[in-house]
Amino acid sequence: MCRQVGILMGKKPVDLIGMKKKFVTMLSLSQQGGPDAAGMATIDSNGEYSISKVQGLVPNLFKDMDSNHAFNNWDTKTGIVVGHTRWVTRGTASNPLDNHPLRRGDVLGTHNGTITNADRLFKIFNLPRISAVDSELLVQLVNACVTGTKLDERTMDRALAYIEGNMSAVMVNLNNPNELIIIKGDRPLFFFTNSEKRAMLYSTERQVLEAVTKGEKGWGELKIPHYHIATFSRKNLNVPKMRSFYFSDKWSRMI
Repeated sequence: MCRQVGILMGKKPVDLIGMKKKFVTMLSLSQQGGPDAAGMATIDSNGEYSISKVQGLVPNLFKDMDSNHAFNNWDTKTGIVVGHTRWVTRGTASNPLDNHPLRRGDVLGTHNGTITNADRLFKIFNLPRISAVDSELLVQLVNACVTGTKLDERTMDRALAYIEGNMSAVMVNLNNPNELIIIKGDRPLFFFTNSEKRAMLYSTERQVLEAVTKGEKGWGELKIPHYHIATFSRKNLNVPKMRSFYFSDKWSRMI
C-alpha cells in the first residue's frame, strides 16, 4: 500500500520552517509503505507548482537539494504541499511518469490503492493516457470535470461510481489552488488541524501525524468518514465541504 502525506496552510502561514521539518519527517516515516519511489509537489496561491520525484527511498529526494525544486520553491506563498511514497504494482519506479504526484492537464494528484478496471475505463471515457499506472485514471477523470476554476462535482461523482478496486486520493485543481480535494474511499487518511498554526496535516497513517505533533499544543484530529469527498479551503481549514460518494467497492459491500 502506498502512502500519502501533505500539508494545507492558511492564507497567512505560521512557522514555515517547522512545517518543512514536519513534512520531511512525515514523508520519511511513510517510506516503509512505499519503498520504490518518493515524490512531492508544492503549489502556491497563483497555481504555480513544482514537482520533484525520485526512484527509491525518501532520502534520495532530499540528497541533492539543488535538484529538489519542489522543496526549494516552498515559501510563504505556498499553500499546498503533497507527498507520496510508492509501492509499485503497475508500471515501473524508473519512469517518472509513473511516480506520484501526477499532473494531467489542470489537475495534480496522488492516489493510494488499486483500480482494477482502469484499462477498461480509460477506453470507456476516452481519456488520454501517458503512463502505465492505474492511478492516472483518477487524475484524468477529475481533470475532465474541470473547467477553469470550476469542478463539475456531479459528473465527477458519477464517473467515480464506475471504479472497481480500492482507493483514497488527494487532488488539486491548479486553476483553484486555494482548495484541496480529498477523495476518501476505503483506504485510510487521517487529518490533524491547528488553528493557531493555520495548518492542516494529512497522512495515510495516524501515528505519523501523532509523531510530528507530539508535545505541541493546539493540534486536534478532524475526522472525515470513508466514502466521502471533502474540499478544504485555505480560508477555513477546520470546516471542509463534504459529500458522500460511491464506487464499486462500496456497492459490493452494500449488496
